[in-house]
Amino acid sequence: MKQIGYIKTIHPEYVDFYFDFEKNYDFQYNAKFLSKLSETGLSNETQKRIQTMLNNIFSTEAKYQNTSIHYNSLTSEDKAAHFYMLCCLAYPFFRDTVEFLGRQFRLNEHITTVQVMTHMKKLYGDRRRVEIAVSSILSSLFYWKLINRPKVGIYSAKHYVIDFSIHYTIMIEVLMHANNHNAITRDTLEHSSIFFPFNYQVSLSILNHNYYRIIRSISDVIITK
Repeated sequence: MKQIGYIKTIHPEYVDFYFDFEKNYDFQYNAKFLSKLSETGLSNETQKRIQTMLNNIFSTEAKYQNTSIHYNSLTSEDKAAHFYMLCCLAYPFFRDTVEFLGRQFRLNEHITTVQVMTHMKKLYGDRRRVEIAVSSILSSLFYWKLINRPKVGIYSAKHYVIDFSIHYTIMIEVLMHANNHNAITRDTLEHSSIFFPFNYQVSLSILNHNYYRIIRSISDVIITK
């Protein structure tokens, strides 16, 4: 049975707390972080689960990000984008959920929680845990201001301009994992529904050419490792 993992809503302030106390990527139990998180009124179990999720998310960054990003120096839009990209990489369930959202928002102005749950249960099984995870993801996206919620259970898309030079490494990794291949096309990078909340200008000249190889074809440009 496919793993889910993303089962708690993560607010932007939780990540701010995290970087206040875990700046050096010390992924051990951190009493100061949990003490700060306790001020939100969350149960002890939820606090520890959120820390586990954040450890997983940002250890993923350490594994795949080949340039240094200082989270606290980012704009609010780029903080949201950075968190979002890492969630896509750390949790395939998250990535599959937002890809479905992106596809639906190209066709419809609104999407409901029930629609998302129905689709994800087809992929991950008819389980209560799927419902919890979908609700957690939708709530997280809402609190990060990446989607609108005009009514309870109904969502619409939002769009932000982000700095491609900050995020391109993780974006490429997300797409390679999604396609289960070490190569993607420029067209996929520019138009993937996974990244539906973001507007960005792809520039291949800024790619780390010690890490990626660019192959030009008649119809497209291929980015490979």
